Amino acid sequence: MDQHRFPYWSLFKSYVRDLGQPDAEGWASGSCPFCGEANTFRVNLKSGRWVCLPAPGSTAKSLKGGGHA
Repeated sequence: MDQHRFPYWSLFKSYVRDLGQPDAEGWASGSCPFCGEANTFRVNLKSGRWVCLPAPGSTAKSLKGGGHA
C-alpha cells in the first residue's frame, strides 16, 4: 500500500482488520470497530474521514468522524 497516496492506511488497518483495498477516491470498507457489524464502516484513506452506516433496521447507530466530518 502506498503510504504517500493513502496516509491513513496503517492507522485504520490496526482497528479494522478486514479493511478492504481503497477505490480510486480513497474509500475503503470493513467491519465497524464501534458497532461491530460487517461492511458498515467506510473510511477515506486520503483524508481520514470515516462513517459507520448500519443496515436499515439494525440497532446500531450511525456515526461519523475524522477531519471536517
